[in-house]
Amino acid sequence: MKSRIIVCLCLVALVCGLCRAADERMFDLANAPAPLFSDPIWDGAADPAPVWNHQANEWWIYYTQRRATLQPNKGVEFCHGSAIGIAASKDGRQWRYLGICQGDRGLGDPIVGNCSWWAPGVLYHEGLYHMYVSWVDGIYTEWIGKRFIKHFTSTDGKTWTYQSTLDLSSDRCIDAGIYRAGGTWCMLYKDEVHGSRSYLAQSDDLYRWKVVGPAVTDVNHEAPFVWQWHGAYWLVVDSWQRGIRVYRSQDGLTDWQYADSLLREPGKRDKDDAQGGHPGIILLDDRAIILYHVHYPPAHPLFGTNRTVLQAAELEYRDGRITCDRDKYAGR
Repeated sequence: MKSRIIVCLCLVALVCGLCRAADERMFDLANAPAPLFSDPIWDGAADPAPVWNHQANEWWIYYTQRRATLQPNKGVEFCHGSAIGIAASKDGRQWRYLGICQGDRGLGDPIVGNCSWWAPGVLYHEGLYHMYVSWVDGIYTEWIGKRFIKHFTSTDGKTWTYQSTLDLSSDRCIDAGIYRAGGTWCMLYKDEVHGSRSYLAQSDDLYRWKVVGPAVTDVNHEAPFVWQWHGAYWLVVDSWQRGIRVYRSQDGLTDWQYADSLLREPGKRDKDDAQGGHPGIILLDDRAIILYHVHYPPAHPLFGTNRTVLQAAELEYRDGRITCDRDKYAGR
């Protein structure tokens, strides 16, 4: 009897150990490549949205697959007709291309669907992946058209099922950033009709959303991403020539105070020698890693600076401030 108990306890310990090992996340930034990832199809990886895939036990980065090497290209056509690509890595050191998200409503084939997919926001909750992705109603050569945020769900993170088109504050809403605050789900998003400011919507179930109103209005910007760190809520946004602006709030709902700007100056790593754009955050224990895209120079004779790569850098917290040395691991 005693031997059976010992065997059972050993099996329990083994299973528990395997479960822990399966979800033991790491991101070896010191030995990560620079650039972190280049899209092998169009060389236009942009708008990174990192999430841990619980089935594959690895990091997945969802990104806008801009058609940066499209020829002939007119105006901003290369930013349209885009799919949502996926890059994967167990530890941040080696990345591989998994293809594009598949699903209904033209998600897996934007050319046939005559639409564009941008800026995915992805989270995992109670066994299901939720993606809030920006949809444009055509393939344009200018910044025109209607834009909405569409909600998809998935059990594996690769094949998606359409749930709804969110009814928000205008017909040009993009760049959903989802987080928890005040006991409810929150979404910051860019409303281009209302000055390209961040608006707040809330939901109890991730399906039905109610617009609260403007949340961050000091300057025009896009790509809001919120996380909790060191006793506060932090928000990063892409404010173009102003760099990545950082804001802080105690409750994540109100009173977002500007704190700093990051990634304005070019870095020294390969293809990191331009301003960083459209950030996403990986929070790992007490570390925060920022992902961003870079329109890297020099300008190509055919593609100009349309090409983009993904890069990663570490955020540092000290005396209530966030800083970022994008060259911390340069030369390694």
